[in-house]
Amino acid sequence: MRFCYNVIMKKLLIVTVSLLLFANCSYAQFTIPNLSLKKTNVSATVEDNKNDNFLPSMQSDIMITTNDKILIIDAKYYSKVTQKNIYNSDETLHSHNLYQIFSYVKNKEYNLKTINDNKNISGMLLYAKTNDGAKLDNTYTICGNTISAKTLDLNCDFKEIKNQLNGIAKDFLGVSL
Repeated sequence: MRFCYNVIMKKLLIVTVSLLLFANCSYAQFTIPNLSLKKTNVSATVEDNKNDNFLPSMQSDIMITTNDKILIIDAKYYSKVTQKNIYNSDETLHSHNLYQIFSYVKNKEYNLKTINDNKNISGMLLYAKTNDGAKLDNTYTICGNTISAKTLDLNCDFKEIKNQLNGIAKDFLGVSL
């Protein structure tokens, strides 16, 4: 039952973010040349020409592209936004989520470099804010790429959610939607 609830909440988060971004996308495309917003496959990088049929497909929840930047967003919902580190009881990001967004970013970066496209690629874990009180606004540079973890408060009016998303677009892409 808990699994179904988490899946439903993640889908709700993705739909909310997508609707807000897409609703603004048509306006933004008039003011921001070459803006693209979509769900997309990220191909795994296979350098040894071996059969890659056994590699899982990777699909980002949201990818926003401008002329020179890409922001890959993976939306998450957990009843508790962070996890306890088993060694010292510190609160940390869910490690598998960090590995996932890092994999999306590095594979996308590699795939673009093979066609001489040097866009700046960033990744974001976007968590729905929960009752546990955790509010993430963390940004790191990992292996040359910006990786962030943020919470989005869906328990407020539509205008405030839109403002939160506009802040993300401005911070990471230098654009306002």
